[in-house]
Amino acid sequence: AGSGRCAVPASGYYEWSASPRRKYYFTTKNPPVYLAGLCKPFSGGSRFVILTQEASGEQRRIHTRMPQVLDAAAAHDWCRGAALTSILPFSSPELLIREAQNKELL
Repeated sequence: AGSGRCAVPASGYYEWSASPRRKYYFTTKNPPVYLAGLCKPFSGGSRFVILTQEASGEQRRIHTRMPQVLDAAAAHDWCRGAALTSILPFSSPELLIREAQNKELL
């Protein structure tokens, strides 16, 4: 993106709790979710980072931080230059949490 911003679509994301060490999966009722990021072109491709924030609500009991999760409209606005403070928290979808199974991604 020309703005250096991106929104990474995902079905959800994983986070580990500290003690006891358990893996949790976060998603929404209607994926995808969009993770706010910053991107930069390099020779051979682009690279990006996902922005994080202090965990809120139920997520706080699992981990101290979480990705900046956006709905589709907010992702569009973010990529077009809107300040996160102007689109959050109203555009963050409600996240569902479940303990991940051992066979899922590590």
